[in-house]
Amino acid sequence: MKLSLYALLSMLLTAQIGFAQKRVADADLLQLGQMMTGSFSTAPKSKRDNTFLETRLYMKPMWTFRTGEGIWLYIEQSLSAEQDKPYLQRVYHVKTHDDTTIILTAYTFRRPLQ
Repeated sequence: MKLSLYALLSMLLTAQIGFAQKRVADADLLQLGQMMTGSFSTAPKSKRDNTFLETRLYMKPMWTFRTGEGIWLYIEQSLSAEQDKPYLQRVYHVKTHDDTTIILTAYTFRRPLQ
């Protein structure tokens, strides 16, 4: 039994090292942007826990003409009951830093209500 446990730990360590050194391709960045894009809700959690407010998060691509600069996303979050009154607005810039690292930079608005 000990041999199989050591073998399993060895395989997990090898897989983790291999994953950490995986090269980031343009397709990986595109896939990440597609996964981040959409409408997200905390409805399931708020139904289980009545002390948890139901919120909505929308992420939409922007500045798609800026090729070669990574992905730009507009983010807006609000209570589900007040979707016309977002309490959080951001712009995310997702880009590769080097061939193994993706960086997300979040930008805020000085006057988001405008």
